[in-house]
Amino acid sequence: KQQIKKKRVRDNNNNRNDTMHLQKQIFQPQSTVLDLGAAPGGWSKYVAEKKLNSNGGLLISVDLLELDDRTVNAIERDLDAPEFHFVQGDFTTDSIKMEILDLLSRYNSKGVQCMISDMAGNFSGD
Repeated sequence: KQQIKKKRVRDNNNNRNDTMHLQKQIFQPQSTVLDLGAAPGGWSKYVAEKKLNSNGGLLISVDLLELDDRTVNAIERDLDAPEFHFVQGDFTTDSIKMEILDLLSRYNSKGVQCMISDMAGNFSGD
């Protein structure tokens, strides 16, 4: 029962994502998408599954936490997914900024066309 509820929530989120994309045309073909605060990876997986920026596109996911292994494996197994890179760290630090800029210069000279983020602060007591 718990798995069915989790799947239903995930399906509802994907339906909202689809509706938003169709209304706004957020992701363009061959674009570069930067996902800040990417963990556990739902938005990154959504972008990759929809092939919204494949065929020359680039998806860079950044977070302090690791992405879910199943998400990373699904994106990497998908032959039609965009070029995908995960950067673990604080995107406000110079070293992570340089890593992102290096990926952009290595794979893409157009810069970032879309940045997505649904991050929130950690709320764990003290």
